[in-house]
Amino acid sequence: MTSEYASIRTNAVSFPMKGSITLFLVAIVFVASCAHRAPHYDNPSAFVEAFYRDYPRHLLGGLPQGGELRWMRPRVSDRLYDTFMATLQYQREWIARHPDEPSPDGGPPVRYKPPFAEGVPFDGSPDGHTSFKVVNATQIAPDTWHVRIHFLLDPSLAGWEHTVVVKSERGRYVLDDVLYEDPPARLSGILATRDPE
Repeated sequence: MTSEYASIRTNAVSFPMKGSITLFLVAIVFVASCAHRAPHYDNPSAFVEAFYRDYPRHLLGGLPQGGELRWMRPRVSDRLYDTFMATLQYQREWIARHPDEPSPDGGPPVRYKPPFAEGVPFDGSPDGHTSFKVVNATQIAPDTWHVRIHFLLDPSLAGWEHTVVVKSERGRYVLDDVLYEDPPARLSGILATRDPE
């Protein structure tokens, strides 16, 4: 009788605990998914301003990985995200084909620098920027804008400008490309570059 009572009691206690654990896990997944959700912006200029204000704190150098990708994902277009992922795969394959080698003279090992080791300059400068301002935004298609942005590294110098391509996708504004001026290039084109071997 005692074991039967214990069995019934154990089952009665374990059901609510399973439900509580399930609810707890659902809450954790929900909170985690919200952690990197990009806020909603009223217009493309406000989105670009927030992106360029925040990205230096979240994208720390090299190609984005792990938490950097999670931060970036809701802020870039599907096309640009896929380009980043293909470039990351290319970099991993390149590293596998070019492993570090011992030095022939007993010194430190020979380390090969992989493509994109310097990261991706969303502002077009390997040195970054200290300040910026959105100059203007022009709608070029029903779901696409060119947002002009001016960057400064040193206030005593003239700075530089680029155009950020913003799209409306998944119900929000996302960065689709960066059009550099000097030299003329596109972020997506740079990411698609593959070194001949």
